[in-house]
Amino acid sequence: IAHCVARKQLINCGDDLRKTSGTQNAIHFRHFLQDLLLISLRKAAGYKDLADQALLLQPAGGLIGVGLGVGFMAGFAHGMVQVEIEIFHTAGLQHGGKIGADIRFGLKEIGGELVGEDLLVTSVVTDSRTSVFAAEALFVAMCGKTHDSHDYIPEMMQRGVQAFLVERDCSAWLAEGVGCVRVSNSLEALQRLAAAHRQSFSGRIVGITGSNGKTIVKEWIARSLPADTKLFTSPMSYNSQLGVALSLLMLQGQEEVAFIEAGISEPGEMERLEAMIRPDIVVVTSIGDAHSANFASERAKIEEKLLLARRA
Repeated sequence: IAHCVARKQLINCGDDLRKTSGTQNAIHFRHFLQDLLLISLRKAAGYKDLADQALLLQPAGGLIGVGLGVGFMAGFAHGMVQVEIEIFHTAGLQHGGKIGADIRFGLKEIGGELVGEDLLVTSVVTDSRTSVFAAEALFVAMCGKTHDSHDYIPEMMQRGVQAFLVERDCSAWLAEGVGCVRVSNSLEALQRLAAAHRQSFSGRIVGITGSNGKTIVKEWIARSLPADTKLFTSPMSYNSQLGVALSLLMLQGQEEVAFIEAGISEPGEMERLEAMIRPDIVVVTSIGDAHSANFASERAKIEEKLLLARRA
């Protein structure tokens, strides 16, 4: 690939297209890079039947009830072009997604203090910018380091959301037909829901961690399985404390295998991820310099990552 046509074209044209904005331009950008990479690989590797072999370039089936998009990103490293292929679920964009089809719970089941109606929940939204969500959506409001999504609750109510998981007093904006559960930590409450849903899952779960390459390894493994395999892969790079919880809640139940990424940046994070994922199999892609400053030593970082496999 270092000598393929994409060495200059992929970077220069990509930079030009990245300057544009809007959903349509983003779609064109992905399609452009997909076509360019396919041509480049054919020239570089001499593949005549690459279109038949490169399953990663196709919005392949096997994923349950989600849309697929294909994005390509290129960058230079050690004097070579690295092409990273990322396949993501459009259904999971902006940290919002449909909960598994077999999940239906009332607000009271979350725990905490219930105020208002005990409403039925079938989907979770954590980003107020999410454009599409189910009628029985739960908006999870969290207090972050730089933002407070409680500020968007009135807007979400105007858009039809009636169920809320909050960390602050909700009595001031409570309306008829609305219900909210107040907890000390919304993320931890969401993680408990995800852990409970994972426990009801009968398929195998593969946890993938490492300093680099988690997403690409996840997708390559998934695309290498037989086409009739019922599988699930966590969307994009949903490997954070929030992303893993949302990924697990997207499991529908009939999948044979699920691939879940687990990413950490400091001590203590993998223990919480492992408690949710409970993987049967663990893949460690690499141990590199990423987030090394937050760990006492490389050994400490390795031991933290290996916590994911303690019950595998």
